[in-house]
Formats: sequence, structure tokens, C-alpha cells
Amino acid sequence: MADTARTKTALATLLADNVAGGISPQDLRDLMESVHPSYGGVYQGGTPAATTIAAADTYYVTNWNTGGLQTNTPHRFTVATSGRLTYTGEPSIHSHIACTISVSVALAAAQILHFKLAKNGTVIDSTETICTTDGTTNIQSTALHGDVMLATDDYLELFVRNETGTNDPTLERCYFFALGMFM
Repeated sequence: MADTARTKTALATLLADNVAGGISPQDLRDLMESVHPSYGGVYQGGTPAATTIAAADTYYVTNWNTGGLQTNTPHRFTVATSGRLTYTGEPSIHSHIACTISVSVALAAAQILHFKLAKNGTVIDSTETICTTDGTTNIQSTALHGDVMLATDDYLELFVRNETGTNDPTLERCYFFALGMFM
């Protein structure tokens, strides 16, 4: 039988009273699978590519690179070539998300860039961070964090918008990670 991740409530019910010796080896394997955290991460390992900004002040899914994304051997997550992290486990989890970003905008006047994490294509306002480039080819860095409930097949992405204009930002380096918490 496959080991099954269970909610904290389901495990508490299952393991409530062992007077009759009813806890099986499978129950203990399910407990171990349940407390093994869900996680998935991806970082840029290829050639950076710009994210096309067609209209100022509009959020767009970031373009990671032209190849070479690296993963951290995810558990209950998959990683798409776009950098999207998809939760594939059960039950639903509360997930902490962290992202570090190094970004440039080629030879443009100073640009104000906004980054947000998104769940299923909808940006999460509480995760916003703002980064101002200096109008040169210098690389600027920022980080953002957030937390969100994830059900099976929910996905996470990184979005960017250019408040200043339509100059295209390039993710020079990026690390994107989600960690599920046992609830």
C-alpha cells in the first residue's frame, strides 16, 4: 500500500488511543509521510532572457531564461520549464514562498519594477516588492516572501511590472522556493 500524507487532524484521530494495539506499521509510515515537508525550488542556470513588457504598469509572468533551469529535487511539487512550481501532493498545505531576484534593464533610464508572487495566475498583493534600476546596465537585487494555501494542482509563478515604461527587465539570476508546513 502506498504511504499517504494525512492532515494533522486525521492523524490525531487515527493515533488517538492505542490501548487495543490498533496502530499498524502502515499508520506509522503514513505519519512519517505526513510530516515530511512538501517543497519545490528552481533557480536559473542558463542564459538570462528579458520579460517583454507590452504595456506599462501591467503585470506579466517573468521569462526566466532560454534554458538551463535547475531544480532541487522537489517533494510533492513539479517544476515547469517556465519556472512554475506546481503542488502535486495531498492534502492541502500552507506554503511559505521565498524568491531572490537579480534584475537589469538594458540601458534605460531608471525604471521602477514591481515583483509579486502569483497563485494560479492571480498575483498575491501581500508579496509585492519594488526594485529601482539605476539607468545603467548595473544589476539590482531584491527578495520577496509570502505564504498561501495550496491544494493539489495549484501553481506558483513570479510576475513583474514596469511602473515607469515598457523597457523589458531581465532576470539575471533568480531562486524561487516553496515549503509546505504540516498542519
